[in-house]
Amino acid sequence: MAQGTFPQCMRYVFEEEGGYADNPADPGGPTNMGITLRTLSAWRGHAVSPDDVKNLGKAEATQIYKVEYWNKIDGDELPAGLDYAVFDFAVNSGPARAAIMLQEIIGVPQDGVIGMQTIRAAESRNVADVINALCDKRQAWLQTLMAADTFGTGWTSRVERVRSRALALAAENKDSPAANGAGSATAKARQSDTSVTSILAKPEALGSLGSVATGLAAIATGRGPVQYALAAVMIMFALVGVWYFIRRIRGEP
Repeated sequence: MAQGTFPQCMRYVFEEEGGYADNPADPGGPTNMGITLRTLSAWRGHAVSPDDVKNLGKAEATQIYKVEYWNKIDGDELPAGLDYAVFDFAVNSGPARAAIMLQEIIGVPQDGVIGMQTIRAAESRNVADVINALCDKRQAWLQTLMAADTFGTGWTSRVERVRSRALALAAENKDSPAANGAGSATAKARQSDTSVTSILAKPEALGSLGSVATGLAAIATGRGPVQYALAAVMIMFALVGVWYFIRRIRGEP
């Protein structure tokens, strides 16, 4: 999980998208900071003009990117670095396409919706490998588009910049709690639960030790070698029981 990386990812997107443009060769038409006339019209709920696009403010553009792109690829839950690689792909080619390509790489159903299954699968992979694979597939797909003759060189350069930034983000965040994510935190919690201290704190173990303590207290009311022998036997059986309990919790044969 990469909560907190959205502002950095937005800075990268704004750097890539630049300001207002209306290139006749661009099927998106009038565009400002990467927001097309069609996208802005859908966002505002009515048709807008090229001037509306030109006058679009950065705050509104950021909100559009957050709601319509970042949230739709579940950016806050993806590993740091991968979140940016998927986000930038979504900005250029749509959230569904970016999600499907990620799902294809990590081997989950390709429904175009990033949910918990996709997130858990992404968390279980080496993030740098997934970033590289996603950028490679994105690059290969872009070269199949008709506009590649016009924009292909620019697309290639952008994907390589995205790759470099995404790998850097992954490296910077690999040891942070946010980057490790809820799934990794849960895994670490499970791992720490197999420590002797944690196991002995479990109700099952406490119950067994409590029974032994009660028995020892009863034996202690007597005197003589028989009581001492019984106490020693109970302690021995208690220790053996706890040892087997620890092995069972740890999954040892």
